[in-house]
Amino acid sequence: MTRPKRLVGGLALAAMLLSGAVACGDGGDDGGSAPAAANKATGEPIRIGFINQEQAASGSFPDLRTGASAAAEYVNNQQGGVDGRPVEFVNCTVDGSPEASQRCANQMVEAKVPLVISGLDFSGPSATAIIRAAGIPYVPILPIQGTDLTGDGVFAFLGGSPGQFAGVASYVTDEIKAGKVTILANDTPPGVAAAESLQKLLTAKKVGDVQIVKESPTATDFTASVTAANDGSPDAIVVMFVSPSCSLIMQSAQSLGIRTQMIYPSSCLDPANLEAAGAAADGALITTEQLSPQTDPDDPDVSTLVTAMKDYADVAKDEITSSHTNGFGVAMTVFGVLGRAGKDITAASVLDALKASKDQDGFLDDSYSCDGTALTGVSTVCNGSVRIVRIEGGKPVPASDWTTS
Repeated sequence: MTRPKRLVGGLALAAMLLSGAVACGDGGDDGGSAPAAANKATGEPIRIGFINQEQAASGSFPDLRTGASAAAEYVNNQQGGVDGRPVEFVNCTVDGSPEASQRCANQMVEAKVPLVISGLDFSGPSATAIIRAAGIPYVPILPIQGTDLTGDGVFAFLGGSPGQFAGVASYVTDEIKAGKVTILANDTPPGVAAAESLQKLLTAKKVGDVQIVKESPTATDFTASVTAANDGSPDAIVVMFVSPSCSLIMQSAQSLGIRTQMIYPSSCLDPANLEAAGAAADGALITTEQLSPQTDPDDPDVSTLVTAMKDYADVAKDEITSSHTNGFGVAMTVFGVLGRAGKDITAASVLDALKASKDQDGFLDDSYSCDGTALTGVSTVCNGSVRIVRIEGGKPVPASDWTTS
């Protein structure tokens, strides 16, 4: 596919995470030392819901909120908002339980927001049912399960696990020509379910032998599991652990002298992971869904990301994670949708704008269409494009073009 397109600068995009935004849980303070506003939005705020899982034992993802917040501050202060209107995020924090997700969903309905963005929520389907019953469209930044993938009125601008799986499956079969693959899976119900999903996809692509090796999500020594994954000399090992575990897995593979091609998820590209892995990262393949400072440092969208993260979140270029990038890029793309939702922005007008999106410009990403055809078998995804990069000398270099399934 071609290089991702650019958001149309003539639209007055916008949003702002105001310090007075309605909050549920601890939203934190992401503010950096912001520059003077170049084109500040001053109209009536548009209130948008934002749900995110943080400070939870099952997983905490504050960087998604931080990235979205920086995008909001940037376009609100530098790009003039949506027709001059800033967007105020109504924040609610969940802990991975259905009860917390339902509580946040009810808060969004009571606030009468026209759109809800969800960073990552392990009990997201519990919220989606309430939000969609109220006619409010729902945008999961990282779609992972259930209604994230097939729900009516749900729109995902990243393919998440299904998108990365499709890219991995294509690379494994088309480039590696693998006949035997091992999946190193996180031994939790969602982790095993994801591994089995990838196993089915690889089998459908005629990979004759696909095995799953499970490891505890709290493991700190992967020697035994990496050894087991390499047993029988597979053509590829697909790792389904995210940063920081991936650096430990890379080091285990190096110490064991494993030469099998290993493929990792996008968060393993985070600077902290590559630094921790050191030379052990060289030769690793990593899937990516967006442009990033690591892969495309000279791209204009990436320059905007780097500037905004520093100015509005006090996050330096070499500290920007994939979650920061995910939150920033999806938020910027959503602001573009708001710009097409009419003068009176309502849940119905935003839903119409989302459904009508066809070959629209994605920020840090490929163009998107929300007609249910972007990713085979996943109706909510508007853009399923991924690419593979290879780590060489500690730096990523392209190993494939943008592809989708």
